[in-house]
Amino acid sequence: MSGALGFDLRAETDALRAKYIEQVESGCPCPRLQFEFASLLICSPNKRDLKDSVDLLTELLEIGFC
Repeated sequence: MSGALGFDLRAETDALRAKYIEQVESGCPCPRLQFEFASLLICSPNKRDLKDSVDLLTELLEIGFC
């Protein structure tokens, strides 16, 4: 479902999830991508996405990402 500006949260989240997983599997995840992915997940109505977002943001805090 697209919003008034054509933003599709599910499509954007799925696309960023694929990029994030690719980087994690390559052994070189980018903190900026992790932050952007977590920022999208926090907008989700899905409780699992919210938990994943908190976990990702917590990891970033632990490594000192600002």
